[in-house]
Amino acid sequence: MNETYQTLKPKRKISLSKQLLFFIVLISSVFTLLSTAFSLYLDYKDELADIDTRFEQIHESFFSGLTSSLWVEDRELLLTQAEGIMHLPTISSLVIQDDTEVIIELGTTLTDQKVEKSWVMTQQVGSKSFDLATLTLQSDLEMVYQGLFDKFLLLLLGQTIQISLIAVFILLIAYRLLVRPLTVMSKAVTQFDDKNVPLPINLPKRWMNDEITTLSQQYNGTVSHIRDNYQQLEEARKVAEEANLKKSEFLANMSHEIRTPMNGIIGLSGLMKEMDISSDQKEYVNMLHTSSLSLLDLINDILDFSKIEAGRLELESMPLNLFELNKEVESLFMVRAAEKGLAFKCTVDKRVNPMLMGDATKLRQILNNLVSNAIKFTEQGYVHMHIQLEEQSATGSRIRFEVIDSGIGVPADKQEAIFDKFQQADGSTTRKYGGTGLGLAIGREMVWLMGGELSIQSAEGKGSTFYFVLDLAENEHEISAEESSALENLNVLLVDDSMLNMRITSAQLNAFGINSTSCEDALEALDLVDQAIRENNPYDIVITDKVMPDVDGFQLAHQLKTKFASRCPKMMMISAAPDVGDDKKAKLMGISCYLARPYKESNLKWSIQQLLALRDSSVTNEIVAYPEAESSSILPSQTTPEAFFESVKPAAGSKDKVPEGKQEPATETEAKPTPSHAKTKPKPSASAPSPDGEPAIDVLVVEDTLINQKVAKMMLEKLGANVLIAENGQVAIELYQKHQFDLIFMDCQMPVLDGFEATQAIRKLENGDEHIPIVALTANVVKEEKDKCFAAGMDDFASKPVSQKTLAAMLDKHVKLNRTMSTG
Repeated sequence: MNETYQTLKPKRKISLSKQLLFFIVLISSVFTLLSTAFSLYLDYKDELADIDTRFEQIHESFFSGLTSSLWVEDRELLLTQAEGIMHLPTISSLVIQDDTEVIIELGTTLTDQKVEKSWVMTQQVGSKSFDLATLTLQSDLEMVYQGLFDKFLLLLLGQTIQISLIAVFILLIAYRLLVRPLTVMSKAVTQFDDKNVPLPINLPKRWMNDEITTLSQQYNGTVSHIRDNYQQLEEARKVAEEANLKKSEFLANMSHEIRTPMNGIIGLSGLMKEMDISSDQKEYVNMLHTSSLSLLDLINDILDFSKIEAGRLELESMPLNLFELNKEVESLFMVRAAEKGLAFKCTVDKRVNPMLMGDATKLRQILNNLVSNAIKFTEQGYVHMHIQLEEQSATGSRIRFEVIDSGIGVPADKQEAIFDKFQQADGSTTRKYGGTGLGLAIGREMVWLMGGELSIQSAEGKGSTFYFVLDLAENEHEISAEESSALENLNVLLVDDSMLNMRITSAQLNAFGINSTSCEDALEALDLVDQAIRENNPYDIVITDKVMPDVDGFQLAHQLKTKFASRCPKMMMISAAPDVGDDKKAKLMGISCYLARPYKESNLKWSIQQLLALRDSSVTNEIVAYPEAESSSILPSQTTPEAFFESVKPAAGSKDKVPEGKQEPATETEAKPTPSHAKTKPKPSASAPSPDGEPAIDVLVVEDTLINQKVAKMMLEKLGANVLIAENGQVAIELYQKHQFDLIFMDCQMPVLDGFEATQAIRKLENGDEHIPIVALTANVVKEEKDKCFAAGMDDFASKPVSQKTLAAMLDKHVKLNRTMSTG
């Protein structure tokens, strides 16, 4: 309680010199008062003794005479004798009285502050004694007290002066010997040099060595020790910084060196899967491809762990659609869960705002890891993932993510350990289920960076619930003035039997500045289109789902085209269940775009912009004939509609598609907004035009590793591109000056001239509005490398190992965008 009180009410600060002065004055005053009081007490006793002595002297000198005068009745002589006594000092009153009367009374009888003495006056006659009267004397003590008081004042003044002089003398000595050096020391201990190290104490010269001298010497010894330790720490810090720098360099080098051969392994195994080989060989290739993807996952975990250890893991803020993210996770693990016979379900609270901001890549990685672990450790029962709204404000939403399973559970004493690096519940689990034990450790660090905490509720044998809560800001992205002018006043009709899907798409369209109307019934959609045309406010685009009750999306498109002909709005189909041949059927029905769920918000905007471009070009409202080309399946993970747009343009050449099969490894891509212009430099093309009249795509691949050169060339040639190879940046510059390319894939770390310097040199060679897209194709995926690529003038970034799907997306994104803008 005392400690609490002292904390609440801190002590008043008083300097040591003031405290010393106070105690000296206090002790001196007390001593002065005691000594003076004792002296006065002795004087008082002396005064009382003097009065008693005088009374005895009067008794001896006057008593017999007074008795004789009274015996002979000589009243005059008796009075004379009594008056003589009254003239003696200290006598204030004299009274002689018998039993009947007062014979003589001189002076003033005192009632208090007095000393009184009485004697019986007796006359001896022969053997008889006669009591004549009683003599009483009084002495007034007031004068004694007054004298003592005056003496007290004199003594007090003298003692005060004496003790004050002594106190001042002691104070001066104490200040010189104690207070002053302590004051100097108190100031010195707060002084630091430019290295933030305490300075030594330099005291004034002292008369002799004492405790203050010892204290200053010991303090200076401590300062010297601190300086030595600081010097050692500085050297250790420099060594640690160098080691951290080397660690970062090692991280970048390992990322590059590991991903480079992995690019060859995954790329070649992916190409071999498409070859016409025997079933045994195909099985071996599939095993090789699957193992390489597992190895890539392990490498990515280790690199993420290295980034966390080096403090280089950073968050990105990008548009985040939790509904799309939920479907991506669901589609990724649906097959795995079904293979184990698990009830797998992913749900999103309908109240969640689809337009949020966050790091979608890392959030996807966290949820993928949690769901993957749940499926791995659950032999029977269920695995559920829920995304719920806890709180919503004007600036954002608080979202709870949880993954629930009915698996083996985690004992209470192991629940914290599983979040440690390289740790699972126990050793036997590691051997039985495999894994590095890094997933949860990385996930917890990522969640912590996002402002949440990954936690677990579990009991052994009763399943587990992993959950975390994040505050996500609203997506307040403002589209550019050019995009706004192109999309504003655009009217879109959404036709879908799922209100949730329409809510998501409607929110995305509204964010683009587009007016949208939602309709759950296909027949009602016909009436809405007809009414809009009659009111001279027609819909520009109709976006329809494929699978709907009674009338599906293809039937609705056919009815719209049949009924409204040239007045029919542009049509776009979005489906979560694309099938082989859907693209051909869509084109025959007049649908100009086919987009598969889950899709990215940027792809939806791209699709609408492409539809607007088609509306303004030679392709108007006519149904475009499907080109005679080999059809291919549309994967549920497809999110880029660009190739589809090119296929519906007049005289569009067909290209090989990525065959259906195992999903390719995720590849990091990051784009930097740059102006897209058609090249005007009169240089010869690296290849001849294609037979159908459309210029072939000419690509320059700058890569120093032979196997990566062959893998990239084979993939690009299967996509219909003509490829030239440059083994370093210097050769790339020479080829750029001799040929005209549509796209350059640039490795970064190469001999002779690296990719950064080569990119800068190419940018300097460009004239006017000429701009060739350059995509970084590197195995180094740290953020600094990406920033360095963009700073050098590159337009995009793709990390190794790269897939054919990624290369196709880059061609669609940069080459066809350039050609569209150059001819539009």
